[in-house]
Amino acid sequence: MKAWWTLPQALPILLRHLLAYAELAEEDLQKFQQRATRRSIALGVALLGAVFTLLMICVAVIAAAWDTPYRMWVILSMLAVFALITLAGLVMSLSRGKAEEALLAHVKREWQQDRALLERLLGPDEPPPAAPRDAARTSPPPSSPPPSHDEQPRDYA
Repeated sequence: MKAWWTLPQALPILLRHLLAYAELAEEDLQKFQQRATRRSIALGVALLGAVFTLLMICVAVIAAAWDTPYRMWVILSMLAVFALITLAGLVMSLSRGKAEEALLAHVKREWQQDRALLERLLGPDEPPPAAPRDAARTSPPPSSPPPSHDEQPRDYA
């Protein structure tokens, strides 16, 4: 119940925290966008260069083996090598590096700290739930003994 009474005082603080979370999220998203853009450009340049290099190597190998009985063996060997390279590239691209920071990592870290703080501030001060009224009516209070029928009325006059 204490949380409801302190909510009007805590509302400005909560709104400031929400704005701070929005700023942290914006910073994280900007960093992620910059990193993704740099990686995409670098990957595109590397892929383009790799394709032209491999194409020229393939043409050179096939041209060297053209008038030999190993022409078909060379072509099928290159096919197998490229299939293995493609498979290795897919496995590497799907595995996530441990050094990378997760998206919105700062927001997550701040939220965990704030949640722990809120639990400390709001959690233990709340009174325990009251016992149901029906249970209080049916059982006698523990401090007074049950009335006995053998007692004589006392005269206090």
